Amino acid sequence: MEYHLGWRQLPGTGPVKPGKHIRSLFLLLTTQMFGGSVTRALPLASAVELLHGATLVYDDIQDGGTMRRGRPAVWRIAGVAQGINVGAAVQASVHAAVLRAAAAGLKPDVTLEAGAELATAMLCLAEGQYLDLRLRAEGAVGIEQYMDVCAKKAASLCGSAGVLGVLAAGRQDMAALARQLGHHLGMYLQISDDIDGIWGEAETMGKLPDDLLQKRRTLPVLYAFQRSSLEEDVRGATAALWRRFLGEGPWGEADVVACLNILRRYDSRSYAVTLARLHADNATQTLARLQAEAIVPGTLSPLFEAFSLATSAGHLGAILQMPDAQPVSLPASGVV
Repeated sequence: MEYHLGWRQLPGTGPVKPGKHIRSLFLLLTTQMFGGSVTRALPLASAVELLHGATLVYDDIQDGGTMRRGRPAVWRIAGVAQGINVGAAVQASVHAAVLRAAAAGLKPDVTLEAGAELATAMLCLAEGQYLDLRLRAEGAVGIEQYMDVCAKKAASLCGSAGVLGVLAAGRQDMAALARQLGHHLGMYLQISDDIDGIWGEAETMGKLPDDLLQKRRTLPVLYAFQRSSLEEDVRGATAALWRRFLGEGPWGEADVVACLNILRRYDSRSYAVTLARLHADNATQTLARLQAEAIVPGTLSPLFEAFSLATSAGHLGAILQMPDAQPVSLPASGVV
């Protein structure tokens, strides 16, 4: 458990890459924005981070993910059975953290409400993982289905973090707006990850994107798949490529290059950036409504600026403006 949470380094595993702690920061800054005690909210922020950590254990096991934050996933170190135990232990720690909130001065009824909120979040996360696994088993996934999975797996916990933040400040009347803000923040970050996974660091360094090498079904890929399915002969080369992408057959660098060219053909990058900006703009508008009621209105601004939400541009705009005139091709010596 300590290894998974990044508190302990094992021989030969390398240092852990720390997470961004976006959800807990969002919770604490929301509490501060409405004049609440950050000290009292700290156990709830810990609970949110622990719940997120538990989901990562289960995701890695169910998805076969071998690396987590730059180190071998915990199940690769201890085995699947002990990995499941680690996930259960981290999840149990969520409840312990919520109970500590009462000891930190949170009112008993608010502590109870916070526990109920996190229990609901756990169920939502589990439902999202169930849908994700089921849809992958069924083959092709539509954009609407994928966005539903993202809302449950990525955005729901951000929404709960916002709710817990206002609960800790005694502003239950702001819960609906705080949840809405967290939802748009979570969706923006998930779509941004999908974009960066294809056109981020890998393209800048001249490498093929790992998201495509690993056949991850992200928004740009699903958009291109849906467009090509509507417009092209289902017996054509593109359809054959998608069958290999969705199936268990061989998949190599040439397939990734072909996939990148299809994404370019249907302008998947612009589509994903536009959708991310929509959530960024909605988040900004929701934040303005919260700030109108806040005691310290500018508290959340640094968090938003860090992820370019204030202008809905930043790295998304840079990605959108990357030159895209020539089809992708492998260098003669292979991947750079």
